[in-house]
Amino acid sequence: MMELPISKDIKEYYKERNMEFTDSERATLIWNSLLPFNEKLQALQDILDSTADEVLKEQIEKRLEIERETERTFMIHDSDYVHSVMLDDAKNFDSVFASIDAAILYGKENCEETFKISKAILEDKLESDTEERIFLGGEAKFKKDGTMIYCACYHSKEIEVTISNAVDSFGFEDAYIPVLNPFEYGDIVHIMGDSRPAIVVVSQEQWKVTKERQKQSMFPLNYDSNDLTVEFLYPDGEFSHGHPDIFILEKVTQWEDEKEWKLLQAVSNLMKGKGWVEEVLNRYHDNKWDKR
Repeated sequence: MMELPISKDIKEYYKERNMEFTDSERATLIWNSLLPFNEKLQALQDILDSTADEVLKEQIEKRLEIERETERTFMIHDSDYVHSVMLDDAKNFDSVFASIDAAILYGKENCEETFKISKAILEDKLESDTEERIFLGGEAKFKKDGTMIYCACYHSKEIEVTISNAVDSFGFEDAYIPVLNPFEYGDIVHIMGDSRPAIVVVSQEQWKVTKERQKQSMFPLNYDSNDLTVEFLYPDGEFSHGHPDIFILEKVTQWEDEKEWKLLQAVSNLMKGKGWVEEVLNRYHDNKWDKR
């Protein structure tokens, strides 16, 4: 069975306390992870093959059936559709192809890291008065090697179902996990695989109070209830808060940009009761103006 796609800090925190995730919690973590489409489905299949949880088995079987059908539908070879390719993080489509194979080949040869393909039915092939379910199109994202990261399909007369946004949930997809929080107020962190550092602005006490309030709320807890408020440091020297998934946050012990690292350390020390305001102001001033 694959190693859970969560941060080393969460793993170590649980290991130190001899605690493990249940099969259902593992399925939830995998579903909400940043794993590519096929790896995500294979990991869920592995849980399905090994778990003794009959309810979870039924839930995973339904999800796998939908997602594999979604992929098959998107990859269909049909002259009734056009395929628009968007390279990396571009805002506009780069080229349009009649064939899905040609679109994928173009994306692989011309992108730097990833590419998206938007599939749409030709207008003259769409019969608006039909009572049948029609595949209108969809979107998929791929790595440069052609590995699918996610896939979504759109049909008439039904809601969207997508690997990255489980609007049609069977239970495990958006289930709440009562996570153990290893992060302290003032810790320097970043999201796994992300290039920007941040500082945790929620204390352990605040975290516990928030969890209690959430439990007493009229709204049910779900997976997104475990986001953690942080302040991201951006290249212009400014901080901006965000709410990343706590399971993919990890502590930072060094940073390649020396000026950014000194500013982060100065702010972190002040938040933890060490250092002085003047140092933070000086570091902030240097970092902000040097980036202009």
